[in-house]
Amino acid sequence: MNKEIYLKSWKPKWLVLAILIALFSALPFFVIITTSLFESQLEKYEYKLWLWEATYLPSALASNFQRVDPLNDEHQKTVLAYFKLTSILRTEMSKPTSDKKILAELIIEREQHEDSVEHFIQSLLHNTIQEKQLTTGFPFLKKVQFVWPPIAIELETPPLLLVRSARKQITRKGDTLLKPGLSEETIISIESGIDSHETVSLIVSIGGLATYPSSILDLRTYSTVLQTAAHEWIHHYLAFYPLGRNYWKSQRFQEINETTANIAGKAIAKAVEEKTPLAFPNNLDGRISFVQKQATTISFSEELQRLRQKVDQLLIEGDISNAELLMFESQKILNQNGFNVRKINQAYFAFYGTYTDLPQSSSPLGPKIKKIWKLTQGDIRTFLTIMREISEVTDLDETIAALKKK
Repeated sequence: MNKEIYLKSWKPKWLVLAILIALFSALPFFVIITTSLFESQLEKYEYKLWLWEATYLPSALASNFQRVDPLNDEHQKTVLAYFKLTSILRTEMSKPTSDKKILAELIIEREQHEDSVEHFIQSLLHNTIQEKQLTTGFPFLKKVQFVWPPIAIELETPPLLLVRSARKQITRKGDTLLKPGLSEETIISIESGIDSHETVSLIVSIGGLATYPSSILDLRTYSTVLQTAAHEWIHHYLAFYPLGRNYWKSQRFQEINETTANIAGKAIAKAVEEKTPLAFPNNLDGRISFVQKQATTISFSEELQRLRQKVDQLLIEGDISNAELLMFESQKILNQNGFNVRKINQAYFAFYGTYTDLPQSSSPLGPKIKKIWKLTQGDIRTFLTIMREISEVTDLDETIAALKKK
């Protein structure tokens, strides 16, 4: 990477563009082939990506011709109604004994608004990304700038993620997508079957997945849905540049990609809400209605930061038993103080630690990426234009040095 920092537009050759589009469009068929070649003990629980793409890709492509006016009162009313129903639905689901009839009626009513809400959010993000000049000019159409890839989301329940980590070191050792909605008994059984003397596992719920269209968890607040949709689009955007293409090169590159998407995704969502604020009545924006929380004197973030530091040190010393005992005891203390954490182990920190702006991470890369964000003065276009060209981990230090000289 050159030490001189400058903005460079993407000008692909026709052959490169054709190959990228072909690969992008052929994803469902590629996954069908690879799925048929490899079998695993988890096959009956595995999430079928090819089925997702085959089901939703055609409608995703068509939805880009259905952008709406986010300032239209009727469109805004539909969004307000959808997230009000989400709040009511989540509140009912949180009850010890939920009324199945009420849940079914709420789900059916909410589904009637789903397509409209997806088009609304896509339009909001499209307009903001265009305003931030995160657009692409193609050969022979240089005067026309496009938001690329086109924004496409599907509000639903994303798959679960089975994360594996080595016991002796916190590091991801391969993930597997599983069907959503597995029972707690099944989840515990799968984890028990994976765990060994060398490996531990954890099944986690995820807020989104950068399929195409992006799979976005629907049972969340409006602001969180916006952030997640923006986050997943940034993964699509980075896939056409060195940073995204190197995602699977190493865990460090996953950390850079995820943290970049986290920072820029939050900034895009914030810009959307500042330009087009929505007035949700009585905070019915998708959140669960007020529930009396147990009083606590501990900070979730601070506890996890301290725990991660202690666990890292114990593992460096080779004391795996005490590291695992400490995580188990800390998980019980957090739950006693009102924080719902099912399990903390090496796989827990391996997954959440990938997002280096979270307290579960001890990666040295997080502060460096935050520093680049600060040095670019929070300008989304400048930040992403610089970050997308990262092809070596050492590029971060060179980038910081170059920005400081400006």
